[in-house]
Amino acid sequence: MQGFADDENAQRLSRSRPWVADRKKAVLDRIDRELRPNVEETLLDEAAWLVHQEASAALGETLQ
Repeated sequence: MQGFADDENAQRLSRSRPWVADRKKAVLDRIDRELRPNVEETLLDEAAWLVHQEASAALGETLQ
């Protein structure tokens, strides 16, 4: 979702832009706090890609 504007993500999820922005910030903060210190950068990239694929499948579309 980082590659898309919050309003675009909100539209895709049928939610408000502030709701999406709050959730995105919470997820990114948690990743920074819990994952980054313990995981190699290449693994973080792979994990982000897998989350992206799962979100795409849940939405029934292919996100780029």
